[in-house]
Amino acid sequence: MKLDPKMLTRILDSFLFEKILEKASFLITKNRKLSSVAIAALKKLIKTRSLSELGQGIMRQIKLLSSLTYFYAKGQYTDLSKRSMIIIVGSILYFILPIDLVPDFIPGMGYLDDITLIGWVFSTLSKEIDLFEKWYKKYNMAETIKYIDLD
Repeated sequence: MKLDPKMLTRILDSFLFEKILEKASFLITKNRKLSSVAIAALKKLIKTRSLSELGQGIMRQIKLLSSLTYFYAKGQYTDLSKRSMIIIVGSILYFILPIDLVPDFIPGMGYLDDITLIGWVFSTLSKEIDLFEKWYKKYNMAETIKYIDLD
């Protein structure tokens, strides 16, 4: 999916996203709460299972960011900058919120802003996310996050 630069600018410049990043900055120091954020994102994926709204690619990306957050919270993966972790957690929080720039309940459009933001995170932090994915595969992290199976 091609990123919509106007929508991305509106998200990144919004008061809401500024507050979300402040919350993310706080959360990255609170392991139990950070794990809860990862789990909440996975639960929302289960609720919004409609591939016509999210698509397989974005679901995979959200799963990966949630896993990264979960293993960061557990102290098992810490090979990324604090700034990057704040952006990742901020994007997950944005995804979890039902009311954001484009409220999630709007049929056909409700997730466009979420998809735009997640896409931006993946393009901006691609090296760090790729390193996590290699680590995840190398160590065969078979541990399911709180028994939530998304496949």
